[in-house]
Amino acid sequence: MNARRLSVILVVAIWLSGCSTIGEWFASDTAEPPSPLPLLSSVKEVLRPLWTSSSGVGSARQFLRLRSIVMEGRVVVSNANGSVAAYDASGGGQLWRTETGITLSGGTGGGDGLVVIGGSKGEVVALNPKEGSERWHTSLSSEVLAPPVAADGIVVVRTMDGRVVGLSAADGSRLWVFSRTVPILSLRGTSAPLVARGRVFVGLDSGHLVSLGLHDGHALWEAVVAVPKGRSELERMVDIDSDPLLFDGTLYVSAFQGQVVAVDADNGQLHWSREISSAAGLGVDRNHVYVTDEDSVVWGLDRSTGSALWRQEVLRNRALTAPTPYGNVVLVGDLEGYLHALNQEDGSVLGRFRLEGSPILAAPIVQGAVLYAVGSAGTVAALRD
Repeated sequence: MNARRLSVILVVAIWLSGCSTIGEWFASDTAEPPSPLPLLSSVKEVLRPLWTSSSGVGSARQFLRLRSIVMEGRVVVSNANGSVAAYDASGGGQLWRTETGITLSGGTGGGDGLVVIGGSKGEVVALNPKEGSERWHTSLSSEVLAPPVAADGIVVVRTMDGRVVGLSAADGSRLWVFSRTVPILSLRGTSAPLVARGRVFVGLDSGHLVSLGLHDGHALWEAVVAVPKGRSELERMVDIDSDPLLFDGTLYVSAFQGQVVAVDADNGQLHWSREISSAAGLGVDRNHVYVTDEDSVVWGLDRSTGSALWRQEVLRNRALTAPTPYGNVVLVGDLEGYLHALNQEDGSVLGRFRLEGSPILAAPIVQGAVLYAVGSAGTVAALRD
């Protein structure tokens, strides 16, 4: 495996070692350093803040991609210390804060009238989104690294030991378990489950995408996204850490050392595939699939065929998030706290906005005309074009 392919793993190791500057990260490492900020004829502020707030201690030191959720007029965020806070989506005022007392690792998820978080020891806690009071608390077999998802009375949780668990949204009791063996080596992280059409779609550490029944956990179909290649365990490592996305009945997903694929959500049949290695993930709109690859090169693909329409390399090695389509641009966050706006049609860099000085680890969330972004140092912001 070359230095570029190791970059995803190295970034995690570097952050956990406590280095604090870009220069320090790469001083004794063979990986390529991050590209400098692209020069623009005029730095166009493509986004304007509607409000900003600070949620307190962030997750930068742990390099945790703690994602947030927007629901019932609230932006709900969490940090590694177990604090969960909700902000008014229209004005930014803090509505409530709850100290759960657990070490969070899975970000903020939920739905179906619940905020649900996951912990490093397998804890799952459900909160009331209106005032943050605890509804129930249960424990699973291992660490939860992806936000739980709730729908139709079921909370679906993914654990690091290869299990997908269905819990009752009413009391947290276990309803079903789907389990697969975890490979010897995998990236630290898991794909969040996608719940739609009465099914659960999950990307596995083996490079497979599986469809499960929401109410019983039975496997309905399985599709191969990545096939291990090479002699060493490192070379053969494949993993789906990106979240599956559903658009017009088709699932889109990417894998590390694998492919970007489009799969029929009903039967798992492959529509198209393209050889691009990605752990960060992708974004989808009516015409395009946008992908951030392992080198932080951003691709624009034709949604119908998978053919490459453009490829933007100017942000190489800047640890970009998954792309987020918004209006006429596609946005990616980077390791210095910038949101970069790319032209959806040709990938050209149109401008940037700095959220904070620490990395943006989770892709922003679009709700209507507003974009919600959270930085790893704890900045929460509502933005619009």
